[in-house]
Amino acid sequence: MVIPESTEVPGQVAYRLQQSTPIPLAISLIVGDLVHCLRSSLDSLAFGIVGDNLDRDMTEKEERACQFPICSSPDDFDRFFTKSRAKMMDDRVRSALRGVQPFSWLENMKAISVDANTLSYEEYSWSHPLTSVARLSNIDKHRRLTVAAWWPSLIHWTTVNGDPGDNQWRQAGEPPWGDGDVIAYVTSTGPEPAQVVHQFDIVIVDATKPSAFEFASRDLLAEADEWCTGVDRALRQVIREYTRPPAHIDGDQPSTTR
Repeated sequence: MVIPESTEVPGQVAYRLQQSTPIPLAISLIVGDLVHCLRSSLDSLAFGIVGDNLDRDMTEKEERACQFPICSSPDDFDRFFTKSRAKMMDDRVRSALRGVQPFSWLENMKAISVDANTLSYEEYSWSHPLTSVARLSNIDKHRRLTVAAWWPSLIHWTTVNGDPGDNQWRQAGEPPWGDGDVIAYVTSTGPEPAQVVHQFDIVIVDATKPSAFEFASRDLLAEADEWCTGVDRALRQVIREYTRPPAHIDGDQPSTTR
């Protein structure tokens, strides 16, 4: 909750965050397990289609090199395929994997629209679900993800009679705020003191990157749902593209051999 406190400045009220209970550490562990499982599902698919395409057991070295690429740009995707990877991942596999990359939609748009050339692959790819899964999974390998509450999703003020009056809001510092931090000061010139209405989200600190288009990071549950949906969509699309029957010349009959 946010507690109003009087200050030495006439008409000014400070709003201090008071956390009744700490965020359970178990949330960090659960989120870490989630991103690990999502990342592993992508790698498992890559392992499966590469093994199917080779039609033989992979060597130990090939198994270590076999993973699902998650790349922010076409150049990064091409660099992923080292000589050893290119040897075991042919055009059929690479084509199936390329179509779900974070940069894929923008790459297609750049091919048909001059206006799209002003967009950066890296900035466009940052918020993609696969990018988030890869980044957070890598962080969680080395340390526990940092889960923090008190990232504002909605803050406004009002008065008892419904007229907010003339109030000046001055934010104190940047979110996420910790227990006991003053989040803002409100100076009122009206007859009634302002009452701050607030709503906070639980967010992953490691995932935040505020921009001109985002006031704050998204709520953890919304993010997790997007990660799961994005990975599920990628898995289905790769399988669909990889198992698509090869194109045939007019007059030829498509092969029915599996």
